[in-house]
Amino acid sequence: MSVGDLIKKTRLEKGMTQEELAEKVGVKKSAVAKWENNRVSEIKRSNLLRLSQALSLNPNQLLGDIEHDPVAVANELADIYIDPELRSMIGIYKSLSNDKQAQVREYVYFLSQQG
Repeated sequence: MSVGDLIKKTRLEKGMTQEELAEKVGVKKSAVAKWENNRVSEIKRSNLLRLSQALSLNPNQLLGDIEHDPVAVANELADIYIDPELRSMIGIYKSLSNDKQAQVREYVYFLSQQG
C-alpha cells in the first residue's frame, strides 16, 4: 500500500473529509489530495508529525519505513511476486535509463489522474 493509499484509507476510516484533515494539519485541501494521489514524492517534515497525529499513525508508517512496518512491506512484495505481468514490467522498467524511467513515472502519474 502506498503512503497516499494509507492516508486516504485512514482518513476515510476516521470519517474525515479532505478539508477536515487539511484543517487539522494546517494545509490546503489540495495538499491532502496530492498526498492521497501520490503526486508528492516526499511529505514535508513540518507536516509529517501533524499528519500522523491527525490520523493516529506512527510517523514511520508515513515515511514508508521498512524497518518499522515489515508486514506491510512483505504484503506489498507478495502482491508483486504473484503477478507475473507486474514482475515482467518491473524488470523492463529497471532496464531503462534514468531518463526513460522518469518518463514512465510521469506517464503513470498522468494516467492515474484520468479517472
